[in-house]
Parts: sequence; C-alpha cells; structure tokens
Amino acid sequence: MMGIINNLVLALMEKEGKKDEVMKKLGLEKEYDAEVAYPEEEFQRLVGECCKVLNIDSDTFQEKFAEFVIPILREKFPGYFEVKSAKEFIVQIPTIHGLATTAGTAPKLMVVKNTDKEIHMIYSSPNKLCTMAKALLRKVVELYGESAQVKEKECMKKGDDYCKIIIEW
Repeated sequence: MMGIINNLVLALMEKEGKKDEVMKKLGLEKEYDAEVAYPEEEFQRLVGECCKVLNIDSDTFQEKFAEFVIPILREKFPGYFEVKSAKEFIVQIPTIHGLATTAGTAPKLMVVKNTDKEIHMIYSSPNKLCTMAKALLRKVVELYGESAQVKEKECMKKGDDYCKIIIEW
C-alpha cells in the first residue's frame, strides 16, 4: 500500500482524536513516506489497530474511511474529478489507480462491462478491501448528485477469486 493511503488512515484517526494512540501502539515515530510502497501487511496492521482503538469491525472502518477520504482526494487531485458524471469517473478509476501506485501487490481493478445502465468492475487484492471499494463507489455516485445501486455479485471474502462489483443507474 502506498504511504499516502496509510497517511490518510492516520488523518482519519487524527480527526477521531486517536492518531497518537494508534501510532504509539504500532511503534510509529513518524508518518509514512507518501511515495513509498509499504508491504500490505503494514496496511493490515494499521487498519487492524484503528479498528481496535475505535472498537469497530473492519467493514465499518472501510466505510468510514471512504466517507472521509473522497473529499480529501477531490481537493488534492481536482483534475480527476473534472468529468461530468459518476459513470465517467468510475470508468477512469483503474487508470487513475494504475498511475497512482507502484506497489507490486497493488489491487487489480478492471472495468469489464460498461453500458448506459451499468458498469461491472473486477477488484482483486490480498487486503480484500471490497467493502471500501463499494463505499468509495457509492460516495462518488453521491458526489455527482446521482442515484445508483452498488452491488457485489462475487466476493473474495466468500471464497471467490475476485470481487465483481456492479453499479446500476
């Protein structure tokens, strides 16, 4: 996971008033280097500790993080958001993600179907952050003032090889 994402998790914990506690429990003396790809286990350790400190499960944390991070990403990277619709934004997510990460274990994201009424996206990652992916997609739809259903047809957490996320307008 790229350090910028780990730092955004820490920013969420700062908003919650728990950043120092998490950093102390993890033995972190400073934030992550934003441009460094850290082992996936480090991200899992960070999220696990955040869940313990906030007394919530991983899925709830992923949804909380998605809600927190979209406005920040929009502010930091406004050019990506200069499209006219959520659909246009969602179709470009695999490209944006590919440009933003150098991690060898980066999630695989791919749009496999794109029609007027739906997009099918494939997601695969050792972190199994499909809850976050779905929450981010819902937040993007909301950001553009649209209405869409975000569903998951297949899921790694249920033993599938990948998650198939369907967004229906």
